[in-house]
Amino acid sequence: MRIGIATKSSREEIIKLIERIYKELERKGVEVFVDSNLEGRIKGRFVHVSRMKNFDLVLAVGGDGTILSVERRLSDGKTPILGINFGLVGFLAELTSDEFFKYIDRIVAKKFRVEERLKIKVNLAEKRLPDALNEVVVLTAQPAKMLPLALYVDDKLVEKIYTDGIIIATPTGSTAYAMSAGGPIIDPRVDALVIVPICPFKLSIRPLVVPSDSRIRIRIAEPEKEAIVVVDGQVKKKISQNNEVLVTKSENKAYFARIKERNFYEKVGMLK
Repeated sequence: MRIGIATKSSREEIIKLIERIYKELERKGVEVFVDSNLEGRIKGRFVHVSRMKNFDLVLAVGGDGTILSVERRLSDGKTPILGINFGLVGFLAELTSDEFFKYIDRIVAKKFRVEERLKIKVNLAEKRLPDALNEVVVLTAQPAKMLPLALYVDDKLVEKIYTDGIIIATPTGSTAYAMSAGGPIIDPRVDALVIVPICPFKLSIRPLVVPSDSRIRIRIAEPEKEAIVVVDGQVKKKISQNNEVLVTKSENKAYFARIKERNFYEKVGMLK
């Protein structure tokens, strides 16, 4: 069995946890590699996380941002990710650090199920950006200045909206930024996307739930306005004049290893 370990954190307590995980997995006969961004911080074998696509499992140690980062760098592969929470909420994570060692024998024996999650494809001016697992956000580049956006679904104009931005989220991302902006929580088994305006000027503007195979286009209605597009809070691009953002269902999926039987609604309870 080959397992990779990755993080984007430099916190000393996370480095020590990764060292402990590495040694314990090696002791159990697992071939273990650590993301090359930690080379020099710990002893072990290293490989860039993008080359872990044919591994049995990748452990993402940190918060939800770490899991999103690891998943993006693994993009197009089918290696399942097991999130070990060391963040604030850790909604995407499966285990705490203590639980990992409790379940380590099951993990080594591959006694886990793999869950698929929907991702969305993002095109800006016909150039493809990295896929999003959580959300795509079109935002004003000038804080406190509203952005006039034209929203289209399946090439039909929904409305021209004056707003701080628009979030397009997957069911996975419905419990992240979209939820904070007033959007609904969507069960990950639902094949849909949610569109959430951020601080719209009109009270009549409400979040929309649309089929996942919809073509969602966002165009800046007044070209002189400045805007950016943000993918999963990690990839940011400026939207030039006359360019538009096109969001569609991706052919790629995200894969997560699940050990415990805790259901989605138990996790939602963590957010109360």
